[in-house]
Amino acid sequence: MDEIKNVTVVSVPRSARRVGVPLAPELLTASDAALEVARRERADQRAWHIAVTLPTSRGFQAYAASEAVNWSKLKYMGESPAHYIAAQQSPDKSTAAKAMGSLYHCLTLEPHTYADRYAIAPEVDRRTKAGKEEYAAFLDRIGGRTAVKADDVAHAKAMADATRAHPELAPLIDGSICEVPLWWFEVVDGVPVLCKGLIDWYHIPTGTLVDPKSAISNTHHRFSGVAAKLGYFGQAAHYKAGAGACGMPVDRVLFPAVEKVPPYDVVPYEMTAGGGLYVGEEMRMRYLRQFVECTRSGVWPGRSSVAVPLRVPEYIDPDYGLDLDIHTGDN
Repeated sequence: MDEIKNVTVVSVPRSARRVGVPLAPELLTASDAALEVARRERADQRAWHIAVTLPTSRGFQAYAASEAVNWSKLKYMGESPAHYIAAQQSPDKSTAAKAMGSLYHCLTLEPHTYADRYAIAPEVDRRTKAGKEEYAAFLDRIGGRTAVKADDVAHAKAMADATRAHPELAPLIDGSICEVPLWWFEVVDGVPVLCKGLIDWYHIPTGTLVDPKSAISNTHHRFSGVAAKLGYFGQAAHYKAGAGACGMPVDRVLFPAVEKVPPYDVVPYEMTAGGGLYVGEEMRMRYLRQFVECTRSGVWPGRSSVAVPLRVPEYIDPDYGLDLDIHTGDN
């Protein structure tokens, strides 16, 4: 992956929409990027799009601090506006799966940064005094780096190697940028909504967005179900919209699914315009319209404000030995 030291701030006319707008980029040094994003947010300007390429840690800090609408929270509109507000107000929880995913992403997209971000923890018994002391000394030595197990690094590296070696993905490594935070205004029912997205991997020559995913199984049946459950279709549409707004035209969107165990098989699933991207865009715009409506009204309802008839589940067959003893009136 190419290491870019500048950021691009793209200003567009207030009336512009996401794509097809002549862009006038202004280059800033990386040290000024996060400050510029924060300044423009405070000024509440409606006429700018920003694509930032920063070292991963600083780029993520600027991204996380921004109050713009991102897909990982917007997807909760599929539950209800109340669930969206709850997600916004709840801190992201660290899990072993997320930690493994971050390690895999680092070794896949930015292997040259691994030594600066991670350190392999010693195998000590932290229930003993000696083990506790040795582990504490290890944490003092590594500073701000993340402690990881040697076995986890081996698995993540095998997954990363398989991803980078796949014949569909290997040509997309050179000429790519990764971990790129985006900010843009989406005009929804006449209202500008400040959005953001964190692009994993963008191949500049071909306009390809790549978002690697680890999976227990990458069969089409299993992965399509996971993609629907976790909102990957809407995520693809959101990232495509943001990249286009920020001067990064997107012609393809790939979601490589790599299995977590040997042989670490990889299947690059493509989001097509008439399939996943169409469904994702319909979903995304429905949620954004809900967001605008709730913002205007100040009301963020739950799933239902009225009584809902409770249907008998389809798997209950009244003719298959089910004795419904229904009583009415007084007992």
